[in-house]
Amino acid sequence: SKRQCFEDKPRSGRPSVFSNCARKLIKKAKYKRNKSTRKIAKNLQQKNMNVSSATVWRYMTTKGWKAFKRKKIPLLSEKQRKARLRFAKKYANLKAEDWDNFLFTDECPKYLFQYPNKKNDIVWGSQECDVPPAFQVKQSAKVMVWGGMTGRGLTRLHMLPAGQTVTSDYYISQILDKEVKPLTSRRQMRGGPMERKLFSSKKEMVLVQDGAAAHTSKATQSWCEQNLPN
Repeated sequence: SKRQCFEDKPRSGRPSVFSNCARKLIKKAKYKRNKSTRKIAKNLQQKNMNVSSATVWRYMTTKGWKAFKRKKIPLLSEKQRKARLRFAKKYANLKAEDWDNFLFTDECPKYLFQYPNKKNDIVWGSQECDVPPAFQVKQSAKVMVWGGMTGRGLTRLHMLPAGQTVTSDYYISQILDKEVKPLTSRRQMRGGPMERKLFSSKKEMVLVQDGAAAHTSKATQSWCEQNLPN
């Protein structure tokens, strides 16, 4: 019998650096966390494949893949899911003007030295030495601020003293009793002819707060039942 030899036929262009093993490894990275092009390329290089992160990126894009940011979804318990569903069903038929009487409140920390956003804090010029620096502190001081809003306007801000935490006692005596309760007669903080009350009537006022411990404590809930209409 006549012996045959197998040789590569002449071809144009640079041969692909991806073997079937490399393609399988990249395919396994699909929809997996912590699988950047740099890490994939490093893994291939450890298997004696001369592949760069740019090459991996080009291969992924030719496959129609895109780099997506993971969506942030609240980690809710089954109890919280049911409570949100009940709330949604209860108020599903309200009109836009009906929401004007809902007072949404919350507390949040306010940092005295805000760090600039690197993407937006840009200064144009010809020399970097003339660009003004952005001074920063290692640990910014902060204050806790409480506030609320309705469809008719804003409450005034309540700033907690330094070192004070939102306990049930403080929340009742300093926020609910001194800030929330008088809102039925207080006007919004903007002056001028457009000034008006935050609620159409005291009976229509609805306080909305989150599930923080100071908000859901028995003492707080008892105070709300005795002093607020809804």
